[in-house]
Amino acid sequence: MLAGKPQRLAEEQAEQILAELDKAQESVRTAITDNLDKAQELFTSALPLVVRGIVKKSGALTVEMLENDAAMTTIAHTAYTVMPSVFRLLVKEELFTKFLLQSRTALVEYVENLNPAKE
Repeated sequence: MLAGKPQRLAEEQAEQILAELDKAQESVRTAITDNLDKAQELFTSALPLVVRGIVKKSGALTVEMLENDAAMTTIAHTAYTVMPSVFRLLVKEELFTKFLLQSRTALVEYVENLNPAKE
């Protein structure tokens, strides 16, 4: 049985809509990927500034604090709250905290280089 003209027209419209949705989905994927890359670049460039700000505000930031999960989580929360709002829109606090916890070694080295007068 052959499909009627209204049914064929509806099928063609549905195919066009699906093609447009595929294009929109790809566009959204590209935008998300681009924004994630930009957020990663912003995050990486802001990390030394965050640590420097914490060191200045909290006095000597010790290696022991950096090795303590609870202290690092508190530091990450505090640092996140003072970040620019644009940064906070792009990067969720959980991601920021996870990154700081994973970047401990680099943070320890950075803090040690900030404080060359060690015992």
